[in-house]
Amino acid sequence: MHRLSQVVLILSLICIPLRGNAALFQLPVDLEHPTPEFLRVTQGLQSIHVMRSHFLQRKQIKILRNPLISKGNMLFSAKNGLYWHIESPVNNMTIFTEEGIFEKRNGVMIRQKTASMGHFGTIFGAIFTGDITTLSTHFKLYFSDQGEFWRLGLIPKNGMLQKAFHKIVLKGKRQVEEIVLEDARGDTTVLQFFKIKTMPARLTPIEQKYFE
Repeated sequence: MHRLSQVVLILSLICIPLRGNAALFQLPVDLEHPTPEFLRVTQGLQSIHVMRSHFLQRKQIKILRNPLISKGNMLFSAKNGLYWHIESPVNNMTIFTEEGIFEKRNGVMIRQKTASMGHFGTIFGAIFTGDITTLSTHFKLYFSDQGEFWRLGLIPKNGMLQKAFHKIVLKGKRQVEEIVLEDARGDTTVLQFFKIKTMPARLTPIEQKYFE
């Protein structure tokens, strides 16, 4: 019974964000006349040059009873890209840049995806920096400000992104603190960021090596 309660709790943590985000997609962004709240949030994100964080990832796949849970840390640089380090249950490092997606194996960077997949590096950058020009090119935008938290909803416009995502929801106060991804098959991933640091605003020499 104790284990059943744990499973129910984990599933509820995943389902609550989805239910709470339903009303968001009734609030499209008017890019010609954006609200002051929308401008405040996007301008705040644009002021972030570097973001360091631990993350907890919960992926709920329809055919599985329990979610897949992983933990790790990430480093985002508006100039260099996104460094994503899963520490458990496996050790894996992936780097997303405008040039492509790379995986680090035995200390060596290996290109995993090329050409159009470099697109995702640009989109990750736009998500963390509030680059509305880039986001509005690829997504329909929806926004709500609930006082303590804001939410930004994204629905893909083009075929490539539509094959990967059905919808995306960003949530935060100052930075992006949670991302909910629903893919085209209906599987859901919830990314929660904590211990967020944005200073120093430049990469340290050690951090710079992550992208070399």
